[in-house]
Amino acid sequence: MTKFHKNKINQSGKKFNIGLPLIIKLAGGVLIIVFLLEIWMVNQYTTSGTKLERLQQLKSSLELQNQILENHIAEETSLPQVESKATKLGFTPINQIQYIKSPSLASR
Repeated sequence: MTKFHKNKINQSGKKFNIGLPLIIKLAGGVLIIVFLLEIWMVNQYTTSGTKLERLQQLKSSLELQNQILENHIAEETSLPQVESKATKLGFTPINQIQYIKSPSLASR
């Protein structure tokens, strides 16, 4: 059976104390650090989840707005709408086509 020696001798020949309470203190310190790290990580994951949910809601809202705008554009650029607006602006259908010839521009 191995006995735990309280006093060890280092390379310079001096004794130093590595008692059991020091090991318990170190193990306790490490456990406290791990516990605090775990709390921090859980907090970060929770915060990230909340942000992700908010971003997904924003994405859905923007996609809906985009669809509404695309529908509005499709309605406003339809041929009946364009014809109606042109008539309101004073445009009329062409009855007779007239061509304008430019003298000597094409021959240069």
